Amino acid sequence: MCTPIIGTIATIVGTVGSVFQGFGQAQAANANAAAANAEGKQAMINARIQSGQQKEQSIYELAKGMASAAGSGSISALDVLTDNADRMGRDVDMILYQGRQRQQMKQYEASVYKQQAGAALMSGFIGGATNALGLFGTPALAPPEVRFVGGAGSGSANFART
Repeated sequence: MCTPIIGTIATIVGTVGSVFQGFGQAQAANANAAAANAEGKQAMINARIQSGQQKEQSIYELAKGMASAAGSGSISALDVLTDNADRMGRDVDMILYQGRQRQQMKQYEASVYKQQAGAALMSGFIGGATNALGLFGTPALAPPEVRFVGGAGSGSANFART
């Protein structure tokens, strides 16, 4: 009599444990998603800072080149200066582009973590439901089986519960 009750209690504990495990895994995945989003935002902030620094450096370099070109009166020096300005502008654009790429990558990573959170939660509930369904196979909760005991012609009907 005691064994079915212990089995029932163990099944209930397993069910609750499975659900809580799903919740825990979902919370961990959601925390990872939040961290990835924050990293993506920080990557874009860093890219903006670096692009600003690059612009300042470019302005300084161009000013030096302009002073040098103004003194020489050479057309080729102006061509070099123009090429340098174009290159420096592309450097700034590349820094911002890489920042946006990193931010998008982190946003994608966050979405994957969100999907994992949902899957972990669902897995916990499914595991809990599977354990709970196991209760119906436990002898303590199963309906009693009634069978006829006695031989033919014995004159009495005898039913036994097992």
